[in-house]
Amino acid sequence: MFGGNNVFSVSFTLHTDPTAAETYLFWRAPVACTIIGKVHQTNKTGNGGTATLLALHNYGTAGTAIKSSDGTAIVASGGTAVGAILTADVPAYTSTILNPVVEAGEYLVLAYSEEGSGWQSGEQLKYQVDFLYGKAGTN
Repeated sequence: MFGGNNVFSVSFTLHTDPTAAETYLFWRAPVACTIIGKVHQTNKTGNGGTATLLALHNYGTAGTAIKSSDGTAIVASGGTAVGAILTADVPAYTSTILNPVVEAGEYLVLAYSEEGSGWQSGEQLKYQVDFLYGKAGTN
């Protein structure tokens, strides 16, 4: 019914040091869709004493602030504890897709947080979300 073999992906690459917690416009849904997966990966292992946290939030159709209801699409992955670092060239799949349905015109925003000083020169962090067009369930 939802074209299970028609999986689409949207990705975002961060290649400059954010230096602090930051949010980035990730995508605006052209039609209603359902998130079915996520992966992120970096090309450099974080420095010791560093932790990286990534989450995907739904900012609604205005795109200005996280929705008060069903606002977290994908729960944060990584962690803020020392040692919760990303390993070079190892895809990280683990995250809970909390609110998978994204309505037409809603904006998804990637939230990045870093503890310590782990960003390295030449580092690139890629975040990818896989989805199907149409609603497969509800939030």
